[in-house]
Amino acid sequence: KLQAVVKEGLSRITRKHFPFDETFILAMAEGAIVWDLPKTITVLKNIQEFINAKKVLDLGGGHGLYAIAFTRVNPNLKAYVFDFPYVIENVAKHIVSNVEKVDFIAGDFTKDNIGSGYDIVFTSDFLYPHGNTKEQMKNNLNKIHLSLNDGGLIVSKHGHIDALYKDATAAHYDLLFSIVGGADWRYSTGEFCEILKDSGFSLVQVHDISTSFSPSRIVIAKKRSA
Repeated sequence: KLQAVVKEGLSRITRKHFPFDETFILAMAEGAIVWDLPKTITVLKNIQEFINAKKVLDLGGGHGLYAIAFTRVNPNLKAYVFDFPYVIENVAKHIVSNVEKVDFIAGDFTKDNIGSGYDIVFTSDFLYPHGNTKEQMKNNLNKIHLSLNDGGLIVSKHGHIDALYKDATAAHYDLLFSIVGGADWRYSTGEFCEILKDSGFSLVQVHDISTSFSPSRIVIAKKRSA
């Protein structure tokens, strides 16, 4: 429905939960399998805090494929997928069927409790639609901060300006995602790291896993003790 979006705007789209409906989530699942999921696992399996973790939240986890992969790399891990109720019921529970170490939390991140006692909160391409200003982003990160154990990690896999515009294909990708996903701002890696520090985190590592069709960076930060 790209032509309708361009000509008439998002308000004319009739899909019930646009853009985060079943079609969108399944497309994100396909992209994860082809591009970012293997690279993310390669990074995390070398992070000792991940290997030692017992409880992880896949925030805005949608299809749940990351949660499944996390529990296969770390067999002592219990993973929780948080997303909208209709995403959990119509997509995640079908993909993650019969995986004992993955459970679900249905809710709206902007309104509902996301749980607590996590060793790691992982979020992939999720924060921007919920926080396009720095103040909103800080509110989002503060909520994540409260859900983590002391010394827990936030693992953020998002696009950043300095990764998105390395070539023309990446720039076109960003434009398309902004149209269909409603995200209208991207921070540079440096800006995002500064917001993390202002939100009570200490920077641990940054990994560039970008390609032309998935211009992402993984930023890992640790919750500072009170």
